[in-house]
Amino acid sequence: MKISTEAEYNAALDRMDTIFSAEVGTPENAEAEALAAAIEDYEKINLPLPEITALQYIAERMHQQGVTLAEFAETLKSTPGIAKALLSGTRPIDAATAVAIAELLCIEGGRSLVTPAVRTAA
Repeated sequence: MKISTEAEYNAALDRMDTIFSAEVGTPENAEAEALAAAIEDYEKINLPLPEITALQYIAERMHQQGVTLAEFAETLKSTPGIAKALLSGTRPIDAATAVAIAELLCIEGGRSLVTPAVRTAA
C-alpha cells in the first residue's frame, strides 16, 4: 500500500482512527498494520521532522514543563551559571548529568543527552 497524495493520507488517517484498536489476527488488524506503515512512509517523505540537537530538545522540554533555570540547576545540584553553560553548550553534559536531566524532564534514553567536551583554541 502506498499513499501518494494528501487526500489519500487524510483518508488513511481517518480509516486508522476507525480500526486502530482492531483485535490481533483480524483483517482490520492487518489493514491497520499496513496503513501504519504507509502513513509512516508518507510522513517521512512529505512531513519530515526537523533535526534538533540534544540541547534544543532539553530547552524545549523545559519550556513545555515550565521548568525554570533555577529549578534545573537545583535538580543538578549546581548553580544557575553552570546550568546555563550546560544549556548553551559551553559546558559538556556528562552521563550522570544526562541521567538527572532525563529524570527531571521525563526523557527516555537519557544517556543520549550526553554532549561532547567543548574544545577551545590554545
